[in-house]
Amino acid sequence: MEPSHICGDEKNKYGEKVSLHILVLNVFLSIIKFIAGIFGNSVALIADSFHSLSDVLTTICVIICLRISRQPPDREHPYGHGKVESIAAKIISLVLIVVGALMLVAAIKRVLSGTLLIPAGITIWAAVLSIVVKEFSYRYTVSAANKIQSTILAADAWHHRTDALSSIAVLFGIVGARIGYPVLDPIMAGVVSIFIIWAGFKLLRESIDELMDTIPDKKIPQRITELSKEVPGVKAVRNIKIRKYGIFLVVDCVIVVNPHITVNDGHNLATLAEEKIMEANDNIKEVFIHVSPNEEEYNIQD
Repeated sequence: MEPSHICGDEKNKYGEKVSLHILVLNVFLSIIKFIAGIFGNSVALIADSFHSLSDVLTTICVIICLRISRQPPDREHPYGHGKVESIAAKIISLVLIVVGALMLVAAIKRVLSGTLLIPAGITIWAAVLSIVVKEFSYRYTVSAANKIQSTILAADAWHHRTDALSSIAVLFGIVGARIGYPVLDPIMAGVVSIFIIWAGFKLLRESIDELMDTIPDKKIPQRITELSKEVPGVKAVRNIKIRKYGIFLVVDCVIVVNPHITVNDGHNLATLAEEKIMEANDNIKEVFIHVSPNEEEYNIQD
């Protein structure tokens, strides 16, 4: 429940800026790895270049979706357009799975065909460059994702991390091939593919959880209860429900109050509780509190 230093619309703008920076890096990296792989005879590096190309496509998807999610609520979308992030994260995960599967098939065919070439020295430098750039991309993007609590940006960050890990495997394969084990190059291409497929399924599960309104953080309900009970007159807090809409959270809950107070007093208590909850976490966009005077329903004792 820590407050963020970036609020509202500025969060999406910040996310777009980070994504644009990463997009430029990935375009150049994809070109460098593809050229080095072609001229340096490394199937693993060529496969890795397509992994980076998928990063370019998914980052473009991130930018588009961040702009859509910034649109205000309307009659057809009263909660806003934040769910587009979950949909986009799902698309990114499916792209990862498909790209990984195609690369795995290509690597297996290369091993079975017996067409094994020795990679040139340039491929080593290209792989090292890829490791450095992709690890930087991961750290830069995941830092931004944590700062603005963006699922889609976090998904893109893990895409960069899998690319960094796969580049390490590529480097291992290239070095192995150059010291007399050429089969390691396509084998490492297969290892890269498995990394990509695993990352895709992980992101797919997370995006499905968000679309199914799984509680994003199990500590938040406890904190909501603590904050609400700080309001004098709130006897208990029940039925806490939290939904994630892009970078924002929407909270529904019930507060139990003295059944003998006026409707206006109950409304004031709910308003105070709402203000406390939203002040404690600026990722919470809306709080809907129902006031209940029924002590027996919730088994509350003084």
